[in-house]
Amino acid sequence: MKCCYCKRRFSLKSQNRYLSAEPTSISNAFNGGGTMYDSFDCPHCGCQHRIAQRYSKVEENPQIDTEEDCE
Repeated sequence: MKCCYCKRRFSLKSQNRYLSAEPTSISNAFNGGGTMYDSFDCPHCGCQHRIAQRYSKVEENPQIDTEEDCE
């Protein structure tokens, strides 16, 4: 990857990846909500590069069998 600030190239290594968050409101800033990104820091100048947006995994709720509930 090439840093857009210092113009030097660096490798994206999985051990240097971390999650960063951009809060969308004051309440999200305190409860960890907001937009999440995979991020890397430039090893030369230290600026942050957000590579990809992360999404939460959605768990499906088990369906309730209504026939058993009616008995």
